[in-house]
Amino acid sequence: MPTKIYFVRHGKVKNNSNIFYGRLPRVGLSKIGIAQIEESANYLKSKKITKIFSSNLLRTKQSAATLNFHLNCHDVSRTNLITEIDSYMEGKPFEFGKASRFDHYFSPLRKPGNESMVDIRNRMINFIYRIDKKYKNKSIAVVSHGDPLMILKASVSGLSMELASIRPEDGSYIKYGEIYLVQVIDDKIIIESVFTPNQ
Repeated sequence: MPTKIYFVRHGKVKNNSNIFYGRLPRVGLSKIGIAQIEESANYLKSKKITKIFSSNLLRTKQSAATLNFHLNCHDVSRTNLITEIDSYMEGKPFEFGKASRFDHYFSPLRKPGNESMVDIRNRMINFIYRIDKKYKNKSIAVVSHGDPLMILKASVSGLSMELASIRPEDGSYIKYGEIYLVQVIDDKIIIESVFTPNQ
């Protein structure tokens, strides 16, 4: 039986200032966000989750704590391999990014230290292979972020590392609380969406 890694996008956050929050501290879940993760937890209850990971950001830590409360897992860890992107848009109004379709990766406004899509893909894939090796045949829940998960999905689906690959015209960008099941079969990563909250 392959290792099952259930990637959960964190719940919706409190963002009264309507800014791109990125890696800003103290950005926590809203009431709707908590409810979304409770729905995700309900889906995962039958999956025999033995370990939960999250990034070090507040919204994923809160999401992981909500999952843990409902799944009674008692084994939660954090890692920066699955964290949010580092972007020049951090702290700027959402309106600032709309014109470029939130181009964090190819804009001339990028800062020298900002990650590329390839950088993000590599750390996400590195995490998956580490988990597959360490938690063989187990089921793991992992709370991560929108763009890293969309980049992972695009890479696994054979799409090129360009903005159009992670900003689908059909609106299929990963929803808050949505779950992607990732498995490694014959050393190949398989990914599929298995749950989306109603809220």
